Amino acid sequence: MSIPDYAARLAALVPSSWRVLPTDVWAHALAPRTTPPPDQGFKIHVSATEEHADRVLELVAPECVAAGVDFKVVVDGARHRILNGKRQRREQSGKFMTIYPEEREFVPLVERLYACTVVEPVHGPRVLSDRRFRDSEILSYRYGGFRPRSRVRYDGTVEHLIAEPDGRLVPDERRPWFQLPDWVADPFAEPVTRPLGPESAIVLDSRFRIEGSLRFSNSGGVYTGTDLLTGDPVVVKEARPHTHVWSTTGYARDAVDLLRREHAVLLRLAGVDAVPAAISLFTDGGHTFLAQQRVPGLPFNTFCASHEMVIAPYLHRTERLGPWTETFLALADSLIDAVCAVHEAGLLVGDLSPGNLIVDPDGRRVRLVDLESAVAADEDPVLLRHAARWVTPGFFRPSRLTADQPSVSDDLYAAAMVLYSALFPVTALFALKPTAHQDFLAFFAERGVPADFPAVIDALARGSVADARAAIGSVAR
Repeated sequence: MSIPDYAARLAALVPSSWRVLPTDVWAHALAPRTTPPPDQGFKIHVSATEEHADRVLELVAPECVAAGVDFKVVVDGARHRILNGKRQRREQSGKFMTIYPEEREFVPLVERLYACTVVEPVHGPRVLSDRRFRDSEILSYRYGGFRPRSRVRYDGTVEHLIAEPDGRLVPDERRPWFQLPDWVADPFAEPVTRPLGPESAIVLDSRFRIEGSLRFSNSGGVYTGTDLLTGDPVVVKEARPHTHVWSTTGYARDAVDLLRREHAVLLRLAGVDAVPAAISLFTDGGHTFLAQQRVPGLPFNTFCASHEMVIAPYLHRTERLGPWTETFLALADSLIDAVCAVHEAGLLVGDLSPGNLIVDPDGRRVRLVDLESAVAADEDPVLLRHAARWVTPGFFRPSRLTADQPSVSDDLYAAAMVLYSALFPVTALFALKPTAHQDFLAFFAERGVPADFPAVIDALARGSVADARAAIGSVAR
């Protein structure tokens, strides 16, 4: 599938008197002018999905040309996908085009853009730093700098600047919510939505009170809260539409699709104690949410760090190997149980790494979370090929990247590397020397670690659950 070249398409849409200047990320369309452009003001952002980007550019560019207003468009489809990706900074994501009107031109231009796009079936992700214009899904605006003005902070980071009315330079704050400088009034005279303070209760779907956050990404946050219907603690996962998109010919999925998949997986695994129970899938404020049982415990890596699981300090202190071995074997046994329970339900975990494991408070049991990568062997071949490449560095065998689909042995290999990372967190480096994991296991065995102990990891890496369980039993005895 070819990558759309929006810079070339932009050049065909503007008169020859305009300059088109492509850079690494943006292609700038600059109008002929006799006076300098403004330094700051209300900028208009236009978002678009990959499917609708060409049409949005065709609609918006002529209006900008007619108004004589500078604008820019993302240079190609690859950069466009990155800007809407899960790892993109939330305050910078979602933008397909940015328009820089003079103060007197802002209101009439955004009105004309609304008139020519609202009747079209075009969609785009929300730009979190902006206020959407009326009911448009693709038009939004915020006040900020038009040209680069910045200074370097004491820590070496760059701070963007705008000027107050008296000329004093102040930070041009870019947040994942809409805000205006104190001296600027919204020309559409709507009350500004301020971020909620800690004393403000957020209740989603009239049922789930949000009390904290675990993490944020461009595709949505993960929150802790309480189910007001039952009083039970919950985790609520959020998915923003048209973000974290992957697609191939005739096939596209975004963050919402992935969250719906995870909900379907949890329903299929209902009753399996190794995964959280699904409670509700719902939409609130245009975003999709999945409420699920909150599993008590610590993330796998946090547990290992807080319990000094890395084995190196124990190699010359054999009196401490006993308690360490007991904890490790309990984790290994529970992890095998969890992965096998998913397999018995006809599913593959897919992308298994320490990031989707929770260890209960006493360190005896492991649970699987974040199961959006789980698949069944009889699913669409296109999806299965994608799933085979949905991996975390250090937790997949290299041959998987050329396979048509993931396998049971891939899950078991990932489980082996999870245990290895608790033993010695260097699995990401094994790509440089695939035989290194055997070398390290031999090294540990030579220094007093029971011989059957590395055999647990080796058996899982070979795909043998029976041998792994036998090795666990042998070490325990």
